[in-house]
Amino acid sequence: MTTRTQLSFRRTGRTAAALKGSALIVTVMAVVVLCLIAGTLLSLSSSKQAGPFQAASWHEAGSAAEGGAEIALNALRRTITEGTTAAWSGWTTANGTTKKYITESDLLSHGGEGNTAVRAIVEISCPTGAGTINPTSVPAERYSYLIRSTGLANVPGPSRLAMKKSDLNLRKINVFTDMRTNATLTTPQISRVIEAIASPVTPFPAAILSRDTIEIKGGSNMIVDSYDPSVTPFKYDGSKTPGTIASRMTNGNICTNAKKKDNTDVIRLENVKVWGIAAKGAGVVNIKVSNAAVSGEIIDGFYRELKPVQSPRNNPAFIPEASLPLDALDRPGHVTNISAGGSPGAIRYYKVKKIHLHRDDKVVIKKNGTGGGTAAIWCTGDVIVHNEGQIQVEDGANVIIYVEKNVTLQEKDASHPAVDNDAVYATGGFTNPSAFQVYGVVPDRHKKHFKIKTNMSGIVYAPDHEFEEIKLKTGRHIYGALTGRKFKIGGNTQVHHDETLSDIGKPFDYTLESWQEDWFDPKVRQASTP
Repeated sequence: MTTRTQLSFRRTGRTAAALKGSALIVTVMAVVVLCLIAGTLLSLSSSKQAGPFQAASWHEAGSAAEGGAEIALNALRRTITEGTTAAWSGWTTANGTTKKYITESDLLSHGGEGNTAVRAIVEISCPTGAGTINPTSVPAERYSYLIRSTGLANVPGPSRLAMKKSDLNLRKINVFTDMRTNATLTTPQISRVIEAIASPVTPFPAAILSRDTIEIKGGSNMIVDSYDPSVTPFKYDGSKTPGTIASRMTNGNICTNAKKKDNTDVIRLENVKVWGIAAKGAGVVNIKVSNAAVSGEIIDGFYRELKPVQSPRNNPAFIPEASLPLDALDRPGHVTNISAGGSPGAIRYYKVKKIHLHRDDKVVIKKNGTGGGTAAIWCTGDVIVHNEGQIQVEDGANVIIYVEKNVTLQEKDASHPAVDNDAVYATGGFTNPSAFQVYGVVPDRHKKHFKIKTNMSGIVYAPDHEFEEIKLKTGRHIYGALTGRKFKIGGNTQVHHDETLSDIGKPFDYTLESWQEDWFDPKVRQASTP
């Protein structure tokens, strides 16, 4: 027979067991909840930690793309000074596109947390033809180049997307495949693409461009102005005064990089009318107001890098014709005919030790074939043309003279100019200054001297030559453009800048005309694909 005490004990035992089971369940559930909370917090903190790393990698990919574009621009610039062989060393070309893979060692990297290395893939192409950046009207030496630089940066940490959709849309993280190429990835990465257009810079933007000071003073009726032969042939009207002349004569600009902080003159003008602006780095433009004037503005802060032109010494394509001996132009005593290339753009190369033309000495640059070709003459010594000596350029021919030492161009009288440029524009019948070009290619970069005392239609780019004496008699003119180290102009000299020269001439630099990021969204691209 069971007693009351035994029944009470049994009930108490069952209740205790039940309570123990409930406590275990509650404990397990609590542990599960805590684990979920901990997991959520861990995932959240991990994602939060990944966000800054992703943002840093995104910025680093952009920097890598910019660095790749700069490397491409530098390669283009090296083609001018060192030639194509050296400039494109390490690049590969296929289907008209030149390409280079730039590793971490070529770009700046860093230590510490996050991504520590960047890389880039750079492509350069030169599209030509209608609808491209180089239409058919652009000559080959003026071609622009399309640069596409892809910057790449790894994304450290676990493979996870950004928490915010806006961040994901902006950064375009490539986790498993490259969205641009569909290539499989072993490490998440971010890619950004910079697209830029590099265009050549020509050396003749002004009538007179100097590295150092410009001094123009002398007799009377000295003029620096401009004209556009494609609109109308040049005709000087002495009755005009500053501020009232036609627009075609107001771009005779004079510019210097000179900087003088002690209020000394960088441009000094006496007895000269400048129909254009006077631009300088810093210093004083000293204008004798009683007998000199500048029709345009006086501009501070001017700077134009005067880079050296590629010397024939560094141009593998410059292979001189064997038909012209090295001493053929040193007092030859007769007329020497030199043939230009036989078609537009064609060049024939010549090399001489010295050009010295005196009485009965004459060099004629002959038209060859259909015309439009060029004779390129490399002179390793002085160029002296004086006392009835003459260089003549036939219509349909062009000449480029590369000079390493001093130059003197001096006429005997009006009937015997040192330079006789007979090349004319196809329209208007006006002399074409670009048919006679002189480039200073001083090998040691030490200053040399340049003298002009003759009527001349031509252009000169010699940033290491001091134009210590440009002195023309009354009625004499220089048509074209002059670039040099320093200028002293006197006599009754008149300089007329051919405005079309701003778009021609041998490029001496490349600059970025445009720079933008190619924002890539594969969904948008697919939706817009027909």
